[in-house]
Amino acid sequence: MNRHSFAELIAERAELYLIQTPENYDINYALIGRHSGDVTAWLEVICYSESPQKEFLINLETWMTGIRLANETDKPFLLGVRRGEMDYLLQIQSGYIPMVLLDLPITEDKACVKIPQSFFQNIPA
Repeated sequence: MNRHSFAELIAERAELYLIQTPENYDINYALIGRHSGDVTAWLEVICYSESPQKEFLINLETWMTGIRLANETDKPFLLGVRRGEMDYLLQIQSGYIPMVLLDLPITEDKACVKIPQSFFQNIPA
């Protein structure tokens, strides 16, 4: 399953519409209420192949944008992660920033945030 299909699955389970945000948002999607037509949450999705790691990496700019959008719009920032056959979701409310580790690159790669898997809820199949 690709990232868009995974995002559609999250939206469907929440009974919301999914729209792709403009590229300059740094966040993949907005979730829209089916009746209200308003944004109800911001969604970033990441897909990994099978991996034994106990943390997930997200681009620092994307992480900061999600936190900023949650605070400015008072709508949650959702981070959906698919690792192999397992799906996970982290919901960040306005005013709440979980303690995460900054992973600064030694090379010219972009800085990332390491988020422990324990911060996420499993999404049942």
